[in-house]
Parts: sequence; C-alpha cells; structure tokens
Amino acid sequence: MEKANLEPKTWTMQGEITASKRPKNSALEVDLDFEHNVRPAPVITEEFTASIEEMIQKRVLEARFDDVQKPPDLLHNAPREKRELDENKSTKGLAEVYEDEYAQKTVLVSVALSFSDERKKEYMDKYFPFFHKRLIPFHGLRQLRHSRNCA
Repeated sequence: MEKANLEPKTWTMQGEITASKRPKNSALEVDLDFEHNVRPAPVITEEFTASIEEMIQKRVLEARFDDVQKPPDLLHNAPREKRELDENKSTKGLAEVYEDEYAQKTVLVSVALSFSDERKKEYMDKYFPFFHKRLIPFHGLRQLRHSRNCA
C-alpha cells in the first residue's frame, strides 16, 4: 500500500494537466466524466408536445394571446435638442442660472429682491450703528497665576 502511494500518479489522477505532460492521444482512450453547469435540454416526448398543443388551442379559443409589448424608446436614443451656443461671457453666475431654471420649472413668480431707496435708507439708519463698531470678544484674564496649594 505504501509502494502504491509513493509511485508517481497517472496523468488522469494529477488534476489539471497540459498536453505536453501526458501521452499523445491518451485523452481519447479515457472516459472523462465531468459535470456541466448548463441545464439539460428538456426531453421532447409525444405527451409533452400534446400538452403544449392543447395549451395553445385553449388560449386561441379564449383569445388570450399574450403578445409581446414593444418597450418604449429609450431616452438616450431620442434626438437631442440643438442649442445655439453663445461665445460671450455670461453676466450671471452658475447659481443664478440654476435658480432661474428652477423658477421656470416650478412656475414661481420671481420677486425682486432689491429694496426701494426709502426702505434702504430706513434699514441703514436702523442697523448702521452696529456695523461701524469693531467688536472684539473678551478673552478673560490674559495671564494665569499658578499657586501651589500649601496646607
């Protein structure tokens, strides 16, 4: 038994092997058995074909044809809009452009954000005294005193 284990194995027992490591035409002489990952084709018998024909006749009598519906055209195949490109530099920022597009899509009424001169003057008179002062936060004591707790 030990001698059998120590002898070199035949090429069929070595696992994956190339043609150069086995004798010529030796694969034709051996019955190779391996598993397929593909589902086997159904066996067509007279009973099977009769059941299919019966099902077809039943559907024709019921007028139930189950036609295949054509899928709608995909958007990437649809023709694109041709836009005219302007070479001039934009006066609006990108955020303003997106804001305008959003307002058009949602049909929002654009409200003018500018104040009238009277409201601007009233606003400046009310809040300007706070702007001209320089506010410096209080940092507390700048020096720390270290003392030992001597008791």
